[in-house]
Amino acid sequence: MDNLRSIASKATPIEFSQIEPLSSPVRIVSDRDRLRKTNISKLLDLSLEMLGIMGLDGYFEQLTPVWEECLGFSRDELQAKPWMSWIDDEDIALTRKHIKRLLDGEAPTVTFQNHVICKNGDRKLLQWQVIFCTDSKLLYAKLQESKNRNKRHHATDITSFKDDEVRFRNLVEGIKDFGIYLLDKRGLILTWNLGAESIGGWSAREMIGKPFRLLFTPDLIDRGKPEELLKLAAKTGSSEYENWQLRRDGKQFWGYFAISALKNENGKLVGFAVVMQDKTLQHKIEEALQDAYEEMEERIAARTAALEQNNKKLSDEIRVRKRTELYLKQSKASLKHQAQQLQNTLRTLQQTQAQLVHNEKMLSLGQLVAGIAHEINNPVNFIHGNIGYVKNYVEDLLELIKSYQACYPNPPENLQEILEEIDFEFIQSDVSNILASMNVGTQRIIKIVDSLRNFSRHDEAQVKKVDIHEGIESTLVILSHQLTIGNKTPIEVVKKYCKLPKVECYASQINQVLMHILQNAIDALTEKFQTLQDYASPTIWIETETQGKSILIQIKDNGVGMNAEVCQRVFDPFFTTKPVGQGTGLGLSTSYQIVVERHRGRLTCVSTPGEGTKLTIEIPIEQPSHG
Repeated sequence: MDNLRSIASKATPIEFSQIEPLSSPVRIVSDRDRLRKTNISKLLDLSLEMLGIMGLDGYFEQLTPVWEECLGFSRDELQAKPWMSWIDDEDIALTRKHIKRLLDGEAPTVTFQNHVICKNGDRKLLQWQVIFCTDSKLLYAKLQESKNRNKRHHATDITSFKDDEVRFRNLVEGIKDFGIYLLDKRGLILTWNLGAESIGGWSAREMIGKPFRLLFTPDLIDRGKPEELLKLAAKTGSSEYENWQLRRDGKQFWGYFAISALKNENGKLVGFAVVMQDKTLQHKIEEALQDAYEEMEERIAARTAALEQNNKKLSDEIRVRKRTELYLKQSKASLKHQAQQLQNTLRTLQQTQAQLVHNEKMLSLGQLVAGIAHEINNPVNFIHGNIGYVKNYVEDLLELIKSYQACYPNPPENLQEILEEIDFEFIQSDVSNILASMNVGTQRIIKIVDSLRNFSRHDEAQVKKVDIHEGIESTLVILSHQLTIGNKTPIEVVKKYCKLPKVECYASQINQVLMHILQNAIDALTEKFQTLQDYASPTIWIETETQGKSILIQIKDNGVGMNAEVCQRVFDPFFTTKPVGQGTGLGLSTSYQIVVERHRGRLTCVSTPGEGTKLTIEIPIEQPSHG
């Protein structure tokens, strides 16, 4: 900070609005500096954005060709006069204010808007993003023409995408089960964690700066599949894809990609976050299940053909021998029984396959959530636990300073200047507020981490007594970011809890059920209130009560609702009313199995089109058997 203030103090006397061209500027430039400047000039000539480098003498050092297209002046004309001279007189004071903030070290980056005079006399509103390099003593600026020509905007400090990269890297670089990395908006890899190295075989040094498409097979690259996925994510916010992908050694693996678009506070795309998972084992299991299913169908077809042939022979014998009539009836009964068994077997296989797919996804999600919660919990507890000590130390130091002030009321002049510069009285009054804010913030993080850990419960595979209300609250905390429709209309959650005993259950599975039902309620409310103007507000009602030896959880919404035909099928595997790609049809069917088959309870649905849906979960307080 002292270095920045020193540089800023030297730059302060410069009056940018009154700078005159230097009559004979003399600069000592080494061959190395000249070569670097030439390389930067070549790089800027290739840029399609408005970029500029300015010195503290007030003149442009380097410019991209886009300036000529935007303002109509040649680069020689733009570099012949101080860059402040091209700014409208009304905006010069505001511009100088923001540049001074940057030189004084008050912010690493400043963003502001002003009007620039074009060669034809027009005024264009440009948005500036400027940083100051203390080593080269140069200002680096990026500009773009603002779409809003009628309003002026004050400068605001922003956090660069590089800062987001650092925080992202610190969070995920230790995760080994998932490949997690960042792309810039062109599709070039910016980060590469240990999980990505383990899955793809490439090191971070080999992959950073390389295009995302290197992970795809040549036929997918020729079809433009990587670019298609990035375009879809940029348009809709996310995209997913599964197929055979390439490793570094040329071998293929069944890869799953989940791509999310990253946007800045102005909604502008700045890059992508990619989660990559090796699902080769799961894919082979699914292929084996599919092969078994096809083999079973072939056997059923062959058995059915054989049975039909036997039936024909029996029919022929009936016409000849009446004594075979009883045998034929018995054969028909046997055939019907076998067909029923085969149908039940097919239904069981379908449910088993759906359960395997869902369990695999929920296991991976639970492990990821629990891992992240664990990694966050330790440093947060460390910080939270030390805030009290810091507070005591600071109070002791302040008390010591007060004692010194009482003993030496007239300090030396240089010490008095330091006290005035750091504003010691303000520090005394504000330090307690800062520590209190830090304490509140760490408590909030600890609460969120506890909610994540309570929801995942990946280590609790046995039946145990749990607080159902705690599971509901944890699920609501996880879904809190979705309780707003279109970033405008909040979804109200009305809770009516009664005093419940602790319930014997598989806690993580019950949390899954609550997550599925609440997520469906949010989707139904979003579908209704995002497109229609309704006098009512989107609301979810959650009510609990005891009923004999069971507890009831009622979750109701005033969303789009369902007709009777759809309501009867909501618990069927793979049945969904959502568009292709937005629903698997496994959520409610899996919830039904968890509540009815796993916990010997009941799950019912009542719905009216246009008015909403109510699902009721009934679970015994004590399980008759833990098997």
